[in-house]
Amino acid sequence: MTVAETAESSAAHLTTKPGSGLFSQASMRVVAELNRRHVDMTWSVSRVDHGHQVHLHVAGDIFAAGTTVEWDDTLCKRMLAGGAHIVPDTMADSNYADSALVEHIRGYAGMPITNPDGETFGVLCGLRRDPLPGDLDVDVEMLGLLGGLLSDLLATARLVDASASKEQSALIQAQTDHLTGLTNRRGWDLALRQAELAVSSYGDHVTVVVMDIDRLKHVNDTEGHAVGDDMLRDAARVLRELVRRDDVVARVGGDEFAILFIGLGDDEATARLGQLRAELDNAEVAASLGMATATQAIELMSLVSAADQRMYVDKRQRRAARVSPEPSGGGRVG
Repeated sequence: MTVAETAESSAAHLTTKPGSGLFSQASMRVVAELNRRHVDMTWSVSRVDHGHQVHLHVAGDIFAAGTTVEWDDTLCKRMLAGGAHIVPDTMADSNYADSALVEHIRGYAGMPITNPDGETFGVLCGLRRDPLPGDLDVDVEMLGLLGGLLSDLLATARLVDASASKEQSALIQAQTDHLTGLTNRRGWDLALRQAELAVSSYGDHVTVVVMDIDRLKHVNDTEGHAVGDDMLRDAARVLRELVRRDDVVARVGGDEFAILFIGLGDDEATARLGQLRAELDNAEVAASLGMATATQAIELMSLVSAADQRMYVDKRQRRAARVSPEPSGGGRVG
């Protein structure tokens, strides 16, 4: 079987990472059961990351899965800071009353979900528009047990996925662009499928950067394809030196490159983009860049499209800023 055939036959395997699927299924069972017991409350397993709370798995009608809110505004932050786990009336509790959400959420229940290192992964929480009535008995011990079990399962799921990722990463890396040595388009598509699971199951922060070499055709036509190929190799070297071990950098078209970052916050991603621009300038590679970030369950091809659109905006701005006529040769142009 050829490498291409191996990649094709393994695509389905890459879309069903065992650990993330296990955590998602367990989370949905937990929130569904809590919603069955307390039907007028919306229950959620959420992720807290880079200043946001993303509701991953939801049962109820107050908000939908994928809803993202500023962490500082949340009731869950106040619970983790020492507030009660069960709050009959948020407006009457001094630990919660300063949140803008109390105008809309009067009843609250929450327990932390922790990462293996003890840091907060997210929260198992229940929300009610009205105060909790006296006969609505939310069992704090059961809620704590469920939060602990989800924490334990999260640790196991991450280990299972880490083991599976070694095989998956090897398969992705086997899809190589011969000119640059980077991952090719087939490997990029496989990496996107894998990353979608990290977003939908765990709420991992995913950033896509799209890069297009400016006027590569002009360079090929005026200076020769050997010079154009050197430009592509230089661009690949800059990208390779910028990324971390688990990031994916690919040549996805003739003059098009892409990077997939997992776990970078917005500020970190913006800083990386600025660093990339500077390193490309140092290497005398003129390129247009676009970036987009997701923290909720979406098709990552939509994220790529958003980054692509921003790259074309950058390209138009760079073209408009160019004041000198095109040279006929003698150097790389941008």
